[in-house]
Amino acid sequence: MEHELRPQHPVILALDTAHQYCQGAIVCANGELHQIIEPRSRGHAERIISMVDELLALADLSIKQIERFVVTTGPGSFTGLRVGLAAARGFGVALNTPVFGVSTLEAMSLSAPPQTPHKVVFDARRDQHYLQNFSAPGVANGAPKLVENADLGDHIGPTDLVLGTGATFAQAHCDAKGDEAAPEWLDIARLARYGALLDDQGAYAPEPLYVRSADAKPQTGKSIAREATGS
Repeated sequence: MEHELRPQHPVILALDTAHQYCQGAIVCANGELHQIIEPRSRGHAERIISMVDELLALADLSIKQIERFVVTTGPGSFTGLRVGLAAARGFGVALNTPVFGVSTLEAMSLSAPPQTPHKVVFDARRDQHYLQNFSAPGVANGAPKLVENADLGDHIGPTDLVLGTGATFAQAHCDAKGDEAAPEWLDIARLARYGALLDDQGAYAPEPLYVRSADAKPQTGKSIAREATGS
């Protein structure tokens, strides 16, 4: 169910390192938003803490004034997404502050038009795509799937609206409809504002979501959590 933001809402810091970006956003209690978006295929761990410091400076806040953290949980880059998760959880533990995890597919869904059914298609490489159906922005209709490119037409038709990194492929091969206003990757500002609507930490646990088994060994994230604890 879609909701409207309250005039006054928690101070939220959102982080995303799950794909080809290192990005973050802060929403202040009055709704003012500050964001940093940087294309980055690697080196998320070296950038994430300094980016948080810069965001806090832009918002004229201290880390102790953040009332909740929101972080993407995947699917995405195995190593990259764990950087954001480790940072958010490190801050949460150090500050005794709630941390909410949102899947990248759900986060991309937030860019869809209001009350509009759609599908999020995310290029998983290896001739595969992640796919999830949504009845409205952020409202999932079923679990995410990993679909072979050759079978994508069995799941997407010419009347379907598609978003995500695989939207161009779906339009070309499944005659699906695209949304020119929607970004290819998730909108970090929308994710930060979405954080004000989350209240079930069990349903939005900050744990990695792997639709496909990972190939890489995880970073421990200890250095990130240690630095976050010291903030």
